[in-house]
Amino acid sequence: MEKGGHDDIRIIVYTSPAMLDPYWRGYFCSKVRELGIFAAHGLPAGGLDSIVTNAKDDDSDIARVIEAVDTAIEFANDSYEVNVLPNILAASQDLKAQNAAGAVEQQAHLNQRATKFAKPE
Repeated sequence: MEKGGHDDIRIIVYTSPAMLDPYWRGYFCSKVRELGIFAAHGLPAGGLDSIVTNAKDDDSDIARVIEAVDTAIEFANDSYEVNVLPNILAASQDLKAQNAAGAVEQQAHLNQRATKFAKPE
């Protein structure tokens, strides 16, 4: 936390890995708006991204904002795991299956060539 403008406290939460995925950011931002706070994606620094928000210089408001950011992160993580991650995993498995099928086909072709060029015993 650091002193922001006027009587505000700036709260910065560093995240790793970086929050590059637009779906995760969408879930996070929707929950933040729902909870009535403003939080922005900060600029990357040293390989880390950040969430930047402000609270009044008051213990109860600081606690409220921190709780809201924590809730929004949890919501974004859960939503991403349920709605996005299965599609990414399925696409990855499809790609692995395609690669495996290609490897089997290539091996069959190599076996045919090996048979063609094999020396008689």
